[in-house]
Amino acid sequence: GRTPPSRLSVTRLLRSLRAERTRVLGAGFGRVPAELRWVADRVRTGLAIAESVERVLAAHGRRVARLLTLDLDGPGRVAIGLGDVDGARHVAVVVPGMGQDAAHGVERTVEHAERLRQQADLESAATTAVVAWVGYAAPGWAQVAFTARALAGGRGLAADLRALVAGRTAAGGDPPHATVVGHSYGSTVVG
Repeated sequence: GRTPPSRLSVTRLLRSLRAERTRVLGAGFGRVPAELRWVADRVRTGLAIAESVERVLAAHGRRVARLLTLDLDGPGRVAIGLGDVDGARHVAVVVPGMGQDAAHGVERTVEHAERLRQQADLESAATTAVVAWVGYAAPGWAQVAFTARALAGGRGLAADLRALVAGRTAAGGDPPHATVVGHSYGSTVVG
């Protein structure tokens, strides 16, 4: 398996993306043919994702939040674990809904995940960790009636859940009791 990205790697990534933004946008990008403007859009999206991850990690502290996945390709993919994902008996995975993709929904999804973790701690003596999973191209109003994005997201979610279990059982540990919570269109992804 791949080593999860560290906070230091996020800092380095941000430095690189900010330099790329300056290079691309500072070079009079408005004069570049429209066919090549996707480069600037990709840099802006990657920077938005990385900056939201940086804010979440800074706000929650090292002991509570851990970056599990950071992928800036396509719509991006982010997974942030709250609590002891490697050792908790119960692990919940929160999947956001419409409009909550990696560029726009990380902070809100982590807030929902944190509330779920706090409530679980109040109601059970068993350890619970929660993963905020923002790993699909969440639809806007024009796409919400269609399931294509949910199907693609569901495949990614299933792969990440298998990886979670494999990471726990590879060294002879027990798999966690996993619960997946989908909000709005996220419930279609989960289904």
